[in-house]
Amino acid sequence: MKEIVVISGKGGTGKTSITASFSVLGGKDLVVADCDVDAADMHLLLEPDFGKSEDFYSGELAEIDPDLCIACGKCQEVCRFDAIDIIAGKYHVDPVSCDGCGYCARICPVNAINWYWLTGPPVSDVLWFLLSLERIMLFWLQNLPFPVFMI
Repeated sequence: MKEIVVISGKGGTGKTSITASFSVLGGKDLVVADCDVDAADMHLLLEPDFGKSEDFYSGELAEIDPDLCIACGKCQEVCRFDAIDIIAGKYHVDPVSCDGCGYCARICPVNAINWYWLTGPPVSDVLWFLLSLERIMLFWLQNLPFPVFMI
């Protein structure tokens, strides 16, 4: 068995594209794993087998208890993801922006920030949704009035 590993490098340099190209050249008897921690999206380039489905857990997500919050703003000051907003005079965590680092909870003087596991639909459903978006995007790109280079 031979193994090729593509690691390291700045985001956007084409690691996933190169790996997907090698996997296509390798044929059907090939095991490919996209272990990118931040953006495992090789499935957008390939046609993977979704024969197995598992629950999806993406880590923890912060939630601010409005009854305990004293609106000191310390959590918002330290959030490097700009995930804490003020809506109608109350602090809220944007679940899309929150990276789950937990710094806001550690800095809160009154322990008003709680954590819960962020779960979602089964992985196969998530990937099916992403593949649907990919098909829509490809259709849109292929019908533009000017040429587009697609990898």
